[in-house]
Amino acid sequence: MTTWDSLPWAKQIEELFRWHAPGVYRFALRGLGDVEQAKDVVQQVFLAVCNQYERHFLAESDDHQAALIMTMARRRVIDCWRQASRAKETLYGDLGALDRPQPELLEMSHRITRSDRIMEDAELRRFWEVLTRDLTESEYRVALMSWDMEMSTEDIARVLNTTSHAVVTHRSRARRKIGKVLSRRSEWDEGGAGA
Repeated sequence: MTTWDSLPWAKQIEELFRWHAPGVYRFALRGLGDVEQAKDVVQQVFLAVCNQYERHFLAESDDHQAALIMTMARRRVIDCWRQASRAKETLYGDLGALDRPQPELLEMSHRITRSDRIMEDAELRRFWEVLTRDLTESEYRVALMSWDMEMSTEDIARVLNTTSHAVVTHRSRARRKIGKVLSRRSEWDEGGAGA
């Protein structure tokens, strides 16, 4: 039986885990909205890192390793979305039920990605919470994949098993809702909405 300490790259993998697990967790939590699923994603990603370390991580730069780990995390989150869509389709028959507001995000310390930097600023964190409360699940997923994951419209449509037109519509609605939040904030900054 192989033990953790007997793995040839155990210390390097442990260091990668220590450095990147909080980011993977935060990303998964933001994408899935469920603590247990986010923990599962972290476990799946670092199990894959263990299995692929020599082949894909050993001779690579820190930046390349970080990018690869986050790519694995993105794929696991997308896999969870697909599984949830299939399960709901089986149970309810209609995927339209997926369009409901997302719960507010939980807070956890982390580093690296754009949306994580938003969470470090209290005012921007409140803004992010408003967005996750006001956007439907589909709008939130499309916005996350468009603006945080930088995925194309076609790729998003394929992942969500929908049309490119539906993706454009969800992104447009998300943009309008974000615009409303920003305009309310700017009115407040100028002396209040009714001042």
